[in-house]
Amino acid sequence: MSTGTRLKTLSRFGTECLLIATLTPYLHDWWWAFELPAHFHPHIAAAAALTVLLALALRQRTVMSLAVASLLNSGVAMYSVPTRLSAGDSGISVLSQNLSYGNPSFDEFLNIVVREDPDIVVLLEYTPEWEAAMDRLAGEYISRITAPDSGAFGIAMFSKLPLESHELLHLGQSKVPAIAARFESSEFDGTLVAVHLNPPIGSTWSTDRNLQLSELRDYLLALDHPFVAAGDFNNTPWSPTFRSFVMETDWHIARPSMLATWPAMAGRFGIPIDLAVASAEISLGNKGTLDLPGSDHRGIRIDISNRAGASGGSAGPGSQ
Repeated sequence: MSTGTRLKTLSRFGTECLLIATLTPYLHDWWWAFELPAHFHPHIAAAAALTVLLALALRQRTVMSLAVASLLNSGVAMYSVPTRLSAGDSGISVLSQNLSYGNPSFDEFLNIVVREDPDIVVLLEYTPEWEAAMDRLAGEYISRITAPDSGAFGIAMFSKLPLESHELLHLGQSKVPAIAARFESSEFDGTLVAVHLNPPIGSTWSTDRNLQLSELRDYLLALDHPFVAAGDFNNTPWSPTFRSFVMETDWHIARPSMLATWPAMAGRFGIPIDLAVASAEISLGNKGTLDLPGSDHRGIRIDISNRAGASGGSAGPGSQ
């Protein structure tokens, strides 16, 4: 078999894989696994672009056309993510980190907190061991809400700002905890909800993750003041279920939407499942990431403010 024939066979096989990854998410209601390729739209787009170039060089018109269709599909999915440009008001800083519940990197994380100096810290997979370690910051973070657990769904929030009120939500059939904290300050007057939803592994967990999203959506829609929901959504901004979560709202997520957080070892080539979603009145500063040894998630840091919320700064639903 000649090199040209091998390349043509490779491009056809690659196109078949692209078509499967492109089409199966439209059937996600039939089977939970059909949604999974949707989380990898940036990767699909990159593979499709390479396939287009290869097919162009090999003069495979059909292959090129199908690869272009896959590229456009992924491009539209990523472009349609609702983001809004920050109005430039830094407000308060929030750091959200999935610790990985068996991770013993206590000192390393405390050093990160000291270095980043966030106003609010959201911790996921928060265990009794992490509770003991975080006691060292008790003097600086005057408000704390903790629900430690020996498994993967402990959660906590530490704040330098005084709390007006808070409640512990229990989402889905598995009743995973989420923290809703009400703040009233000049920088942020609203509710911050810390979340950690189920991973979409298997039918039961995927169905429950979707139920958790639905219940969280109902809770946020019922609020009569601005909000930010931040944490590990175990979902990407362009998946069908996340699109349903923000459907028919004026909510937006922190930019850049493609900033990967999982798995941490993949760096920028992973997928973004640690997110921040806000109501229209909130200005979200650009999102950044940080690396914690021993965790499979990169942490995120954002600035939030509602000083300039509903005024300018909007650049359309797909701005990056």
